[in-house]
Amino acid sequence: AIEGSRVMSINSDKETLFLSGIVRQKDVSASNTIFSYQVADAQISFKGKGQTHDGARPGILTRIINWIF
Repeated sequence: AIEGSRVMSINSDKETLFLSGIVRQKDVSASNTIFSYQVADAQISFKGKGQTHDGARPGILTRIINWIF
């Protein structure tokens, strides 16, 4: 079984990609890599923080305050 994660910065947002699955030992190369199509029962998920995940458009109160200032 394998598990891994990677944090990426996209448009000032922090995105975390999680990957887990099962691989055969014989499929792992000498450089300790594997092709994505060799991962069985792959589960991939994203988790993020920032405006994109909080909603594409700010709430009405925030928009009014931003408009005033």
